[in-house]
Amino acid sequence: KFKQKFGEEPSFLVRAPGRVNLIGEHVDYCGFPVLPIAIQQDVVIAGRTDHTDRVLTVSNSDESFQDYSCNIRNVQVTEVKWYSYVLAGYLGIAQRINSLPPGLQLMVDGTVPRSAGLSSSSALVCASALMTAVFLKDKTLTRESTAEICAKAERYVGTEGGGMDQAISFLGVKGKAQLINFNPVRCEPVSLPDSVTFVVANCMVNKWKADGTDFNNRVADCRLAARVIAAKLGLDWNQIKQLQPLMVAQNMTPKELLENVEKHLHPDVYTKDEIMGILGTSESTFATIIGKSSNEVFRLYDRAVHVAGEASRVAEFRRICDENPSDIQV
Repeated sequence: KFKQKFGEEPSFLVRAPGRVNLIGEHVDYCGFPVLPIAIQQDVVIAGRTDHTDRVLTVSNSDESFQDYSCNIRNVQVTEVKWYSYVLAGYLGIAQRINSLPPGLQLMVDGTVPRSAGLSSSSALVCASALMTAVFLKDKTLTRESTAEICAKAERYVGTEGGGMDQAISFLGVKGKAQLINFNPVRCEPVSLPDSVTFVVANCMVNKWKADGTDFNNRVADCRLAARVIAAKLGLDWNQIKQLQPLMVAQNMTPKELLENVEKHLHPDVYTKDEIMGILGTSESTFATIIGKSSNEVFRLYDRAVHVAGEASRVAEFRRICDENPSDIQV
């Protein structure tokens, strides 16, 4: 299809797999470890330079997706379309390296089901970034640094994720899960118990993170929870951006973090005025903290309780995997 579209064979093919997160839901953007696996299903991009050195053209092997083209010097993400994820990956690498590739002709294909919770969008960002790096011939990028670039780049599309999806796409290992830590990204391969089989089933319910604000609202709640607890503990809350660094700063365990959540946060929703009063901050600073959230009330307690509990469950899951028991009681 590439040759039919562009008249010549592609120069390169790149792939980025999707993922299943075994445990560690909604904790990566709080700085806590997660434990996903990469899957066989992937996103593939075929590419070559065009003959103008001025145009970026993005097409899809599925002709129901519209083509997109723009000047290579004026790549912007101004709306959320399927090709916006390609543009995000391109921008992440081009801005990191501070260089522009030649004009490119790209065609996307893939087997990761769309909007199925297997991170097709992040795989598309990662594949695009990898293709851009190939044409820029940059040899300084590592898998870890490229994953961090892609995590930030996906925010062009509006999703303020924590980096799990991009990290496992670049750092997945065949036959292993990966315990992924953040700030900076680093991985430890984890062998799953021999007595366990994971079945990945598609329930056919679609969920598109960039289509709504629920995901970003959760991120904002967790950012605020970390700052409010820090303020209650007499810390400089401006220096505490996530719950995991707060835990480390106070030398807490996840259990002790949960105790502090229950002590310093109330179960009712918070208002903007209440949080601003606790932090003693301005509306502009508050707006910077919540980012792309559209919240009018904030569920700090619920979010922080989940994060502290999930952090404990990730550690326990990893311990069980290391022990490799012959019989696991569920």
